[in-house]
Amino acid sequence: MNNVSFEAKPIDILQAYYRSIDGVFDRDFPSEPPNYYNFTANINIDVTTATGTKVTMLNYGESVEIVFQGTDLLAEMNHPMHLHGFSFYLVGTGKGNFNNVTDPKSYNLIDPPEINTVALPKSGGLVHPLSSGEALELGHGHGSHCEERQNKGYKYAPSSGVPAVLLLILCSRLQQAQFTRLCETKTMLTVNGSFPGPTIHARRGDTIYVNVHNEGEHGVKQPRNPWSDGPENITQCPIQPGKNFTYEIILSNEEGTLWWHAHSDWSRATVHGALVISPARGTTYPFPAPDAEQTIILGSWFKGDLKEIIDDALAAGIGPEISNSLTINGQPGDLYPCSAENTYRYQVNYGKTYLLRVINAVMNEEQFFGIAGHSLTVVGQDAAYIKPITTNYIMITPGQTMDILVSANRTPSDYYMASRTFADGNGPPFDNTTTTAILHYNGNYTTPSAIPLPRLPRFNDTAAAANYTGRIRSLASKKHPINVPQSINRRLYIAIALNFLPCTAATCANSTRLAASMNNVSFEAKPIDILQAYYRSINGVFDRDFPSEPPKYYNFTGNMTSIDVTSAQGTKVTMLNYGESVEIVFQGTNLLAEMNHPIHLHGFSFYLVGTGKGNFNNVTDPKSYNLIDPPEINTVALPKSGWAAIRFVADNPGVWFIHCHLERHSSWGMDTVLIVRNGKTRATSMRRPPAVDLNKSFRRNISCVTVMSDLRNTASIRYRQRGREFDNIFLREQC
Repeated sequence: MNNVSFEAKPIDILQAYYRSIDGVFDRDFPSEPPNYYNFTANINIDVTTATGTKVTMLNYGESVEIVFQGTDLLAEMNHPMHLHGFSFYLVGTGKGNFNNVTDPKSYNLIDPPEINTVALPKSGGLVHPLSSGEALELGHGHGSHCEERQNKGYKYAPSSGVPAVLLLILCSRLQQAQFTRLCETKTMLTVNGSFPGPTIHARRGDTIYVNVHNEGEHGVKQPRNPWSDGPENITQCPIQPGKNFTYEIILSNEEGTLWWHAHSDWSRATVHGALVISPARGTTYPFPAPDAEQTIILGSWFKGDLKEIIDDALAAGIGPEISNSLTINGQPGDLYPCSAENTYRYQVNYGKTYLLRVINAVMNEEQFFGIAGHSLTVVGQDAAYIKPITTNYIMITPGQTMDILVSANRTPSDYYMASRTFADGNGPPFDNTTTTAILHYNGNYTTPSAIPLPRLPRFNDTAAAANYTGRIRSLASKKHPINVPQSINRRLYIAIALNFLPCTAATCANSTRLAASMNNVSFEAKPIDILQAYYRSINGVFDRDFPSEPPKYYNFTGNMTSIDVTSAQGTKVTMLNYGESVEIVFQGTNLLAEMNHPIHLHGFSFYLVGTGKGNFNNVTDPKSYNLIDPPEINTVALPKSGWAAIRFVADNPGVWFIHCHLERHSSWGMDTVLIVRNGKTRATSMRRPPAVDLNKSFRRNISCVTVMSDLRNTASIRYRQRGREFDNIFLREQC
């Protein structure tokens, strides 16, 4: 239409218009043909067109006339034109080219037909006027009436006073797809066949529904709703092949960038994507609005099959293979073989400011990131605003997100953005390569023969990492206040360690296997998830005696030669009362390896009130706490041979996972669980579980009466409906 071949985008136009998402459509659909010619004659005209997602903006109440002009380009034929959202009056038709002086004189303005689809005659024109209502509709030819929009999986939940958007990503289909990187092709698990997966856009306070066919989001607090938190065997059982699960993601005060990812085996390496949370409607950023924004996802690429890599390593009791490359937005970059052609490029215009939403989805390495020749202004972390920091680099751990303003104020050219590993410990091998993307200025210039790289710190530069992280402070403004607990009801002191456990299976490479622990408990997942067991009072799944301090005190950051490095397996949780003010001090140890650990807590953001080197001193170290403007985050970088103290209020009832976000450590057992008991009111209690289709013939009005479980075999639950009792094998089917 008017030489624009319409191009649909992954995000629908209504969503983009309503939520002010840039980059989805342009508002400059031409109001007349860009080139006039004899439309209905034998003509020698260029028949190529330009693709675009262009719309026409109308004001409410305008009286509109549209003349559709047929052309003989390629073929002279009729076209049935349909307009959504309106009926219209067909006031005139004719043969040949429309004449805007004489043809309107023959309009029928007395009793024209009121229709919604009109037959545009071959080599002719037609006219229909309409009154503009407040709607966004799509006109299209009905000769090929495409209903694919429904299949793209973006639908809307009815409004009930609370903003809600129903996003069925891919209709969220987890599927195998082929990708070629580093000169080799592999098949891997993806969402909608894309890597990274699709970006979810929302606004502060929204509720998002994601129907996953055949994993969860990261950093969302999920008020009273652990049922949609996602960790396998913690808050849900794995989604079985051919099955689906609808996650309800409840946003509260998060604003900025989070991400979603699978929480089963090592599938998060390929099943992940961004969750962009814009300010609530009617509000804006606490900084000048950027001209455009882009997600930058740092990732890992493994040539091998992810599940085989971790399964084989766990069976043998050894460390898993390291990644073959790092990636930026799914591409390794110019410095790797067979990668230059597809290196990710981000185009910018001189003088503009861009918001980069950086996510570290790398599996096992913290990262330094920077852009050659450009300063970075960091304005947010983990979906909370911070006091702006101007820096040449950031240090970002797996699990963390950072919002960064970049001004395109350098000489127009190409500049590398790059990411490399920060690993200052003496731990296992790591991916010591550098991934790159290109910041490309639009314009006419000669591309440099050697694109400049940013000057990132060395991989083991502890001071550079500490200098950056030590500068982060909450914005703590009137519009973005914080509420740091000043007095504490409950304290936990958790020692983080790498360990050994006995290895007796035939697959073991040695008599011991690698393990990891919190307070010398190496977490062991059970076939029944902890949330289910807690909610339904199923015994034998977990114990409520996770130690509140290390069972043995020693010089945690000193010489370990005389310290027993074995741990004990268990499924132990910490019980918290609703409303308690909690302080957790994570203590690094030098057992097996001295190294950083990114620790993530589900269900909460927390305040990082202090960090330090050496062993935590509970008398002197709290005197240095920052209780004024500590950063509000969900993942903390526990420094090598040091400690980190966090505070939060236990105001989110449910079952919440704590784990190291280095995936190998989590797989070895560096995890535990917090359970926050219900408060005294429904509003301070855990929500009921989502409906489960236990049996289609009697799934309504079911109440659980008794639970009888034999964890070695199965579990049978008795239900009562309308006075009748029956048994249903439930837990085996679900888990």
